[in-house]
Amino acid sequence: MGTATLLIVLNLFGMFPGYLSFGWVADHLGRRKSFVLYLFAAAVFVPLYAMARSQAAVLVLGAVVAFFGTGFSRDRADRERDLSHSAAGAGLGIYV
Repeated sequence: MGTATLLIVLNLFGMFPGYLSFGWVADHLGRRKSFVLYLFAAAVFVPLYAMARSQAAVLVLGAVVAFFGTGFSRDRADRERDLSHSAAGAGLGIYV
């Protein structure tokens, strides 16, 4: 297995528990506090990941960044698209 493949696999192994734990944390702390916690953790680990120089550090920190960086992946555009069905229909030329 090459280094790039290993990085992708470790990122995926970091993402999945990140999704699951974010749901659990959000249930116990509330969504707002969970977003803040995960955003803060990602803000701490992303610069460390960017400064990593060894292959081992890149692999480990990549999984940690994936863990904290995926729980809050829905952005404003996604929410607006989900909430605005008539706008989506109008964009397709379908007027509801």
